[in-house]
Amino acid sequence: MSMVKTMRILMADGSMKEIADVIIGDAILNDQYASVIVREVYCGREDVICCVKLNDGSVLRVTAEQPVLTENGFSRVAELEVGNLILGAKAPQTVLQIMKEEYGDMVFNLLLDSQSHSIICEGVIVGDFCAQETCA
Repeated sequence: MSMVKTMRILMADGSMKEIADVIIGDAILNDQYASVIVREVYCGREDVICCVKLNDGSVLRVTAEQPVLTENGFSRVAELEVGNLILGAKAPQTVLQIMKEEYGDMVFNLLLDSQSHSIICEGVIVGDFCAQETCA
């Protein structure tokens, strides 16, 4: 499905909101810092997630299917390797470690009213539900 409930999304007003608290109609910022509207919120339960540790100290806690924007376009977390670059809102981040973790709770993703299908999550550019469904 996507991101754990505590992952923070960059809202259009510059604030951060946990993805579990984002609702239909909210305005968030995409990778171009354009305001886009949330059309749908998807949620489901996942037993295992991936923890992707980045060189700035942040950790993405997402499902293996979650797309992240790399220098070569969107790639699923399951396809990442240590040393890969993930594009960040301010600067690229290097993947330092990828671990699986028992989770057993809700994960969320958003469908945006936008052609870019990108979300800024914890400072990193990730894909929305459409990007997840079409990621090769």
